[in-house]
Amino acid sequence: MKTLGLQNGDLVFEKGGFTIIEGVEEVQQCLEIMLSTNLGEWFLNEDFGFNYHLALEKPEDEEVQAEIARVLAQEERVSTIGEITTNQDKKQRKLGARYTVGLESGETISSEVNIHGTN
Repeated sequence: MKTLGLQNGDLVFEKGGFTIIEGVEEVQQCLEIMLSTNLGEWFLNEDFGFNYHLALEKPEDEEVQAEIARVLAQEERVSTIGEITTNQDKKQRKLGARYTVGLESGETISSEVNIHGTN
């Protein structure tokens, strides 16, 4: 699949035009969007996104990791979910996550994301 490239939520322009991404880079962008969208925020699919309310409740790491795994599993091109680690600053209500997923194509994505909405 091909899509427009995003960086920090903004469209990426290069050489006077939009940047088009595909392959692993496009899947990684999809996963980041899923983790950065509050559960129920997208009216066309209220099951899409990460449950920010969970993070606001200052949960245990295992609960957050389970929620991240639920979100990652929604992407149909993800075949396996590997290690998920979280870094919570409960006082500042900030949440970072590092994850590894295997794709149907046989490729692997290891990425890190700051999950917004917990500030």
